[in-house]
Amino acid sequence: MDEAIRIGGKDSDEIPPYATFWGSFDHVFTSSIGNAKTATYYDHSMTYLIFPIFLVLAFFIKILLLKILIALMGNSFNKNY
Repeated sequence: MDEAIRIGGKDSDEIPPYATFWGSFDHVFTSSIGNAKTATYYDHSMTYLIFPIFLVLAFFIKILLLKILIALMGNSFNKNY
């Protein structure tokens, strides 16, 4: 019972912040507004899965924000002319 919980070969003191539900919610929210803490992605057993997912999602967020900007500028241009 006194043994530390091990996730990915690490002790419970080294569990990444996105390992819990609220931690993952906080991580995704702060990453989506530009505060990406990628230091926790390295030296972890799931690095090969997490880092490509991060890159793909970061790319799609940039495309989505660009589409929103184009739509807003198109609407404001149509109102003026």
